[in-house]
Amino acid sequence: MSDMFDKLAMMRLIEDNIDAEDINRLARDNGHSCPLPTHKVVKAGQIVGAVSMGIIPVVLAWQHTELVNARDSINLLAVTESLMSQKFTTWLMPCSKTSPYYSLMTRFGYQPGGDFTLFFKQPSTKATK
Repeated sequence: MSDMFDKLAMMRLIEDNIDAEDINRLARDNGHSCPLPTHKVVKAGQIVGAVSMGIIPVVLAWQHTELVNARDSINLLAVTESLMSQKFTTWLMPCSKTSPYYSLMTRFGYQPGGDFTLFFKQPSTKATK
């Protein structure tokens, strides 16, 4: 029976920092990343992937391009960061390449996390009457 499970990729909770360090190294060596992994994917006793679930808070924002000036933007970003840092040490702030912020994000201390598209899923709910 154990041979059958060795052939399947299985998800396991990460229980120590050593696994997280191994995952970061393995992902980087494979040309990928998984920031703040919570679960490792193991196949045949080897770490073959990772998942980060619900661990990274996300900030999504919009500011009117004509009615909000640079001073407002910097102030709003400072307030956002202050509020986030009261509860979190790390957060994700997606930024479109067309945003006026995009070229400034690294100057604000943000590190690029890769070139990818975010996909949203909102499970359907049945309306009750």
